[in-house]
Formats: sequence, structure tokens, C-alpha cells
Amino acid sequence: MGKEIKKYSPLSDLLNLRKDMDDFFGSRLPGSLFDNYFSEDTWAPLIDIEENKDEFVITAELPGMKKDDIDISIDNNTLVISGEK
Repeated sequence: MGKEIKKYSPLSDLLNLRKDMDDFFGSRLPGSLFDNYFSEDTWAPLIDIEENKDEFVITAELPGMKKDDIDISIDNNTLVISGEK
């Protein structure tokens, strides 16, 4: 049986860290990276990644999205899937 793929959410980890920092300092830190780039409203689709001998096959649940509305790129060895609905 193959390895189970678990969804990794770096945004969730960052938001949890931010909350811990806010709790520690007793207030929101001004001018934070989080304020500019991340929010709790950010949506991350369910993604399944399979690897076979020659390729990776990535399946993402993107309901209501058209193929032409989705951008796929590699940035600093990170797969980036983006789009706007």
C-alpha cells in the first residue's frame, strides 16, 4: 500500500504562530508580514499528489474554476497553483 498523503497548510501554521505571538505580547504586533500577505479568509483547495516512475500527477479540487482561470508555476522549488474566481 502506498504512503498516505497528508494536506500541509503552511498558512495555518503561520496563523497559529501569529496567534501565539499575539497572546504572548498581549496585542497585535504592528506592521506584520501576516497583515500584508495572509488572512484567515485565504482558501486552500484539497490537493492529491501521486508520484509514479516518470511524473507527478497533481489533482486539485477547484469547483467552478475553468482551466484558463488557473495559473500553475514553480517558484523557488515550490509548486504554486493560483487563480481568481
